Amino acid sequence: MKKKTAALTLGLMIGASVLTGCKIATVIPIGTESEYTGATKFDASAGGDSLWTDQMVPEITEKAVDLTELLNSSGGDLFSDTASAQAAKVPTDSSAAASKSIIYAVKGTGTVTEVVSKAVSEEASSKGYLLLKLDGYDGEDVIKIAVGPVNMDTSLRDAVDFMDINNYNGQKVTTNEWAQVASNINSMVQDYVIANIDLTAVQDQTVSFVGAFSISSTKKDELFITPVSLEIN
Repeated sequence: MKKKTAALTLGLMIGASVLTGCKIATVIPIGTESEYTGATKFDASAGGDSLWTDQMVPEITEKAVDLTELLNSSGGDLFSDTASAQAAKVPTDSSAAASKSIIYAVKGTGTVTEVVSKAVSEEASSKGYLLLKLDGYDGEDVIKIAVGPVNMDTSLRDAVDFMDINNYNGQKVTTNEWAQVASNINSMVQDYVIANIDLTAVQDQTVSFVGAFSISSTKKDELFITPVSLEIN
């Protein structure tokens, strides 16, 4: 009887030890991960309409300098001290300034001399643009206004102070997520700006614009402006 009792006690102790060492897995329903981990799923469109109307457009408009005056005063050299002093953003590492992008917020008026758009021709590039003859400027710089629908430019995102890769809506984002932010902004350009323009009717028309562009050592003779405002005069 004592042997049976001892054996039973030993069995219970082994069972308790085995149970104590086991970990019970928790099944987390898809889409509710943040409730358990505390992590927030990245949303490139966070802020919605207010991001565009209350933040993006006002800041770009406030920073915008007259493009004709900018080009004429700098002799077309947008890397010069005269020009970069008017930039929306400049490189912090001055020794590498020539190889980094400088972002300008600009405004101006000009005549559309060419329209590259699917709205005009199905054979046109999806990276559509309006080629512009800028009022009051006779230099060699090529000036284009992006009309999409495809636009890989990041100038609007990079020109503003209210968003940063290290603090986007309170979180540090990855390079891929940061690219999604630029893509979302460019989608807003299509919805808020380009959708209001009849691209089939702008040839030879005078337009007014506000927007941003960037230049670098490999892209310094073409100004590819992504607009926050575009109006036919």
